[in-house]
Amino acid sequence: MHYKKSLTSISMPATGNRNVLSTRLKKSVLCMSTVVLGSHAYATTFNEQFLSIDDAKNLDLNQFSRADYTSPGDYLLDVQVNDQYFGRQTIRFIADSEPGTSHACLPEELVKGFGLKPDLFKTLPRTDDGACIDLEKIDGVTVKYEKSTARLKINIPQIAFEYDDPNYIPRERWSDGVDGAMLDYHVIANTNRQFNSSNGASQTNSLQTYGTVGANVGAWRFRGDYQAQTNSGNGGFGGSNNNLQFNRLYAYRALTGIRSTVSIGNNYLNSDIFDTFDQTVPLGQVPANIFKQAGDRSPAQNFNIVLTDCDTTTAKNAFFTFTGTEDQTNGKLFATTGNATNVGIRLQSGSEYLDNGGEQQAPVILSNGNNTVSFAAMYEATAATVTPGVADSTANFTVRYQ
Repeated sequence: MHYKKSLTSISMPATGNRNVLSTRLKKSVLCMSTVVLGSHAYATTFNEQFLSIDDAKNLDLNQFSRADYTSPGDYLLDVQVNDQYFGRQTIRFIADSEPGTSHACLPEELVKGFGLKPDLFKTLPRTDDGACIDLEKIDGVTVKYEKSTARLKINIPQIAFEYDDPNYIPRERWSDGVDGAMLDYHVIANTNRQFNSSNGASQTNSLQTYGTVGANVGAWRFRGDYQAQTNSGNGGFGGSNNNLQFNRLYAYRALTGIRSTVSIGNNYLNSDIFDTFDQTVPLGQVPANIFKQAGDRSPAQNFNIVLTDCDTTTAKNAFFTFTGTEDQTNGKLFATTGNATNVGIRLQSGSEYLDNGGEQQAPVILSNGNNTVSFAAMYEATAATVTPGVADSTANFTVRYQ
């Protein structure tokens, strides 16, 4: 800075050497400005007499007279709130009433997605004829435009957010996605050849498939879990036979107003083709801060298993046993895979909580034909603090008839 002050005190000579001195000083000023601005931003006052360019009198250098000044206009910037990326947005900078200053206009739709407390969001001032929200009215908020990375960094104190879970997605950012169709499939093929002296050669072929077919229409998700099998050959199957069935037909959609999901349709397992079939039970997105101590549980998610073609002359009761990897802290829970910690999965039948590997105490009373048995699954904390993240698990079940 001392060098900068000494330059401003040099007077211009009235001789023919003016152009030479002007050029040398201009190079010196630009060189030192680069060094100073590399680490800090300072306001700079330019003497236009040093600029040896045509039409210098029409140049406006006032924007450089204030540190970190951004000219009014639209900028395509990466928006970052704390450590969360909100995508590339068009941000308008608007001139302030004070000359030489401007501010970033944050649209209401953008700020809605930050997940602020609803009451706080309503009280934030609307500026520029309601087009912008003034976040800096919240104590501790900073809004900074980093020109070198084209990034708008917004830092908001955690107390202003409705939830402190970094993986929580506010309902304002829920999306219906795009319309389309999907097909998930698994195929199993077998060929068996046999030869004996009495019947000669025989061959049987089996092709099995299962999966999910569905479509997305607006906010609705339509799904059907299917199973199919075809057999052919002369090895005892009695010729060719084909079988196709849907064991689960359902639809669901998000209800953003109440932060919930509604599901309709047949949501149960009914398999006449395979002895076993995978069923996925979505536990939903659960904020980690609802767990305050070990034993706290998330809302239960129901699922059904159907026992088909029951005959009460053979058995009147059924007892289920679910088994899987035990949680290291609480062996009664099912261990989870993923980056979430201090949480397991608990199963429930009616009012009875089922232990991992333990047989159901209250019997399922059977009736002739098909019997739909209801269960529920939920997260359960194994410590006072649950680290948010993905938490999946797998359980197998067996049935004992009596």
